[in-house]
Amino acid sequence: MMPNKIPIAVLDTNVLFPLVIRDLLLWYAHFDLFIPKWSPTIFEEWYQVMLRKGVPEKEALNRIKNVELAFPDALVICNKKLEKTLILPDSKDNHVLAIAIQCKAQIIVTNNSKDFPNNYLKSFGIAKQTPDEFISALTYSNQNTAITAYLEMLACKINPPITHHKMLELYSQNGLYKTLTAIDIFYREII
Repeated sequence: MMPNKIPIAVLDTNVLFPLVIRDLLLWYAHFDLFIPKWSPTIFEEWYQVMLRKGVPEKEALNRIKNVELAFPDALVICNKKLEKTLILPDSKDNHVLAIAIQCKAQIIVTNNSKDFPNNYLKSFGIAKQTPDEFISALTYSNQNTAITAYLEMLACKINPPITHHKMLELYSQNGLYKTLTAIDIFYREII
């Protein structure tokens, strides 16, 4: 039997903020459930979103630096020639698809589904998924590793501490309904 290939996923800006979604995605990546990819443009957009949402500039820069240090191989420099050949409903998203093609990603994780038409993405062998679809699928297909990653993440939440039930509430508030169900099922199996 062939081992499962670890999926490569481009994380769009809108899944890097809010923290609750980014945190779980990055813990899953840390536990090798997927290989994350992004571009300098995605990080610049993330930086601008953090500033608009009231995150102090120093903290925003520190968050970006920490993610870059944790995943040094995730950065993809967009091929501008390729980007110019792509035709998405919002041309500002062409760089996301360009880096997905460049790094041979199977998935673009985004909350911006309307700007990534399924048929167009399929022509490049790429699918789009919401963070909820992506994280819940990873959780169901890698139950032991996923729950270990989740428990590690929870253990690191010490200032202030966050309980399992509070985390599920945060997932619900951020539209991660399938994810909270999957995590709660496997959490209850080990408790």
